[in-house]
Amino acid sequence: MPNAKVDTASDWGEIISVDDQKKGPRGQKKQYENGLLLLLGGLVLDSEACVVMHPDYCVPRSDYPSTVDGKEACKNARQALGARLKTHHEELVRRGDLPEGTRLSINWHPSDGSARADRPQCSLKRLPVKA
Repeated sequence: MPNAKVDTASDWGEIISVDDQKKGPRGQKKQYENGLLLLLGGLVLDSEACVVMHPDYCVPRSDYPSTVDGKEACKNARQALGARLKTHHEELVRRGDLPEGTRLSINWHPSDGSARADRPQCSLKRLPVKA
């Protein structure tokens, strides 16, 4: 095989001293949206829910192809926003604005053409007591 290149270690990297290793920061500093903190902070356990109407929190199913991959991509987008909502809830519990022993329940409003369509609906639920 003419001109066939053989992989070598130097094609992949280089050996350095352990002392020369550079370490990046672990994780990203959490950033909180004040308006979202205020909205979620107003929830009352087992009594009130909220719909997040901010445009960044709308995930229309119609924005994704009607394939298995499209369904999965929509689900992943909603899960990513759900994780962001949950970090805001955790911050509110840490600060004492919401009670400990609670979790944020998130349900997505159906695609029904209303202003609330494809938006997260959040409520505060009590965590089960561990025996």
